[in-house]
Order: sequence, then C-alpha cells, then structure tokens
Amino acid sequence: MRHPSIAASASSNTEGPSALSTKHKEALLTFLGIPTELPSQDPTSLRAAYAKFKVLVSSSKQMSNLRSNQEWTDHLEEFGIETNWFPVFADLANIFIAKSQFYASWKPSFKKAQGYPKMVAWLNDDSGCDSDSELWGKTKDTDDYSLGDLKDWLGKKDVAKGKRPATTGSSAGKKEKKKKDKRVTSESSSSESSEEKNVKAKAKGKKGKKKASE
Repeated sequence: MRHPSIAASASSNTEGPSALSTKHKEALLTFLGIPTELPSQDPTSLRAAYAKFKVLVSSSKQMSNLRSNQEWTDHLEEFGIETNWFPVFADLANIFIAKSQFYASWKPSFKKAQGYPKMVAWLNDDSGCDSDSELWGKTKDTDDYSLGDLKDWLGKKDVAKGKRPATTGSSAGKKEKKKKDKRVTSESSSSESSEEKNVKAKAKGKKGKKKASE
C-alpha cells in the first residue's frame, strides 16, 4: 500500500548511520507508512526501540518487492528521485540503527523477549500490563529502561529455567585445551604401559631359554 504523504515529513534527525539524503529517507519511510519522526524518537527508550524493531520487521517483506512494484516507481517520481533506486533492508535499518547492531543486539533480544507475553505487553505499553515493579522487580522512570535491562531480565529467566549462561570463547578454549592435554597424557601412559609389557615379556623369554639350556 502506498503512503505518499510528502507533506507529512518531519524532523530528519535520525539515530542511525544512514548515508541517504533527507529526501531519500522521507521517500522510503512514507512509502512504507512509517512516521518520519519515528527514527529519532526517544533514542534511549526500550519501548521506543521495540516499536522501531517491529516496524523494521514488518517492512522487510515489502522492501524485497520494490523492483516489481509500480507504486514505488510512481512514488519516487513524486519525490523527484531517480526511478531506478531500489533500496534494500539494510538501507531502511540504517535509518534507525546500525545494521550490525540490529542483527547483533535488537533482533536476538527482542525475538527472545517475544517468548514472554508479559514482557511483550509491557513493551507495547498495553493497558493492563504489569507495573514496572511487578515485571522488573524494581521501579524507575519508564523511559530509563534500556536494552541492557532487558538482557539482564532475560538472563534471569534463563537461570530460572535452569539454562546455563553461554560459554565465552576464552573459557571454551581453556576447556578444550584441558581435554587435549588429558588425551595426550592418557595416550602417553598407554604407550609407556605397552613398552613395559614388551620389556617384561622379553625378560621372561630370556629366563625361559636360560633354564632350558641348564
């Protein structure tokens, strides 16, 4: 569906590292039906970040079909933009947040949070959602809750479910080294034991020959 409301353009002060011009950003956002002020809205708010995440996810399919969408071409003409411009999802994500941060931080955290209905209700600020103290076990200004708070909350849920924290690369390396050292020691002991048996067998054979000759 087209959303060519050019007059609806608002602040172009976005939070992502996008290199697109203001006109290109506005063209893309309005076509997707995204308020142009959303990218710069409450940059530190967890709820605002979740709203942006949902918009990005819901727009990804429409982004993939721009080449075959005549409405997109018409929309570009209204903005006076070259009609052979077909942005990809990364272009949209970078208007809001660095693409790498979206995949490394937003996506895994919010996807995991969606497995907890009470957290989703709070993130959406639904009527009847748990209070801050009920959900978080602490109270502070609602806009002060951050992605770090969410990660801590999810970590506690993992512990409650009996899941072990993810093993860090360094500790995993140390464990692997211990296993390797143990294997080497075991193989060495096995080799020494085999050699001892051969020596004893030879000695026993010599004693047998000596008695026979006597």
